[in-house]
Amino acid sequence: MATILVASRKGGSGKTTLAVHMAALADRPKAPALLIDADPQGSAKFWYSRRSAETPLLASAAPAGVKAILDDAKLSNVDTVIIDSPPHDANGITTLMRLADMAVIPTRPGPLDLAAVASTIEIARAVKTPFVVILNAALPPRGEQEPAIVVEARQVLADMGAPVLRAYVAQRADLSHSLITGSAVHEFSPQSRAAKEIRAAWREIVNMIGKGKSNG
Repeated sequence: MATILVASRKGGSGKTTLAVHMAALADRPKAPALLIDADPQGSAKFWYSRRSAETPLLASAAPAGVKAILDDAKLSNVDTVIIDSPPHDANGITTLMRLADMAVIPTRPGPLDLAAVASTIEIARAVKTPFVVILNAALPPRGEQEPAIVVEARQVLADMGAPVLRAYVAQRADLSHSLITGSAVHEFSPQSRAAKEIRAAWREIVNMIGKGKSNG
């Protein structure tokens, strides 16, 4: 069972949007994914309440209660767990980092967002949890070229020594429309650019998890 934490100490990073999409992409008929909403705001739970499909499965708990949920999940046919973490809670994020096989850290490419992401990276490094940063809610690309702000953000993160996904997720209306309907964007609009971006990011994450497990 792979456990992936989506974590950011800064609010507004798009953490929950990524978490629910990752859970929906990880879901399989005979191996449902489990989405754990550990954010007291309950945004993932709200999305789930609007969803018609029965999977991915959903559980809600404070960070201290997540280990018990993971222990139960290991006894079931759950193959992938995605945890949506609370922002602004260093202790809670640290607890969840220790339970995760990998942390995905979203950040917008703006300068204040990049300055704030360092604190989440520091937690991952302190507990030795593999992590990767994903640039989220960025300007859409023009043709094959990334916007200058994305290029600059990659350089800032490289200077921090942080691994960054090649794929990034642009700010697109389809993402919001899909969440309102309780679906993921690859279900709501399968051929959209938003769906392609989310899928590309997820493929990279799956590949990294696979390599981590084979090396571990």
